Amino acid sequence: MLTTVSVPAFELNSSFYTTAFGSSSTLEGFSVIEPDNSTAASTPYMLPEYIRATSMVVCITVMVLGIIGNLMVPLVVFRGKDMRNSTNIFLVNLSAADLCVLLICAPTVLVEVNSGPQVWPLGEHMSCRN
Repeated sequence: MLTTVSVPAFELNSSFYTTAFGSSSTLEGFSVIEPDNSTAASTPYMLPEYIRATSMVVCITVMVLGIIGNLMVPLVVFRGKDMRNSTNIFLVNLSAADLCVLLICAPTVLVEVNSGPQVWPLGEHMSCRN
């Protein structure tokens, strides 16, 4: 019988993401499954293909539309003299911030969805754990 154990997020490790078919042991009264090294090393858990494809299409669509829309806001505001007021300058600032988020965060989501568990190919400087 398999018993699920809730583990705080900061205590998760790579064995959480792998499929484990091993012997069970007792840890503080809970029954946990220990990973079988041959199975865990050879088949890491990956998201199903349809989820990866759907999330890629949605993420790329949001990126393209967001980049086009956020590039058009400063273009419209700075081309017309009557559009240069404090409210529209504030909107240009918001557009620039949103553009930075789109260009930095959306590609990392694509990398995270398509890479294996606990794999971060973008280096130490692009991770949120310093």
